[in-house]
Amino acid sequence: MQDLDRIIQTIAVAADSAGLPELARRSGIPYTTLIDWQKAGWRPRSVVTLERLAEAATQSPANDTSSQSEAA
Repeated sequence: MQDLDRIIQTIAVAADSAGLPELARRSGIPYTTLIDWQKAGWRPRSVVTLERLAEAATQSPANDTSSQSEAA
């Protein structure tokens, strides 16, 4: 999730420096959507859901690389 955290930080910095209206214009994302995302700490529900799924996936036995490396 480090890449996602880095991306979210980049968005937050751009919003602070350029302002939400300018970021909305550049991205084509409605200003009101950006306001909602900003209120959610730049983690809208879809991102939170993605983070939860990624965490669950890393805990899946199918993604357990330790047993694979021991077998090699």
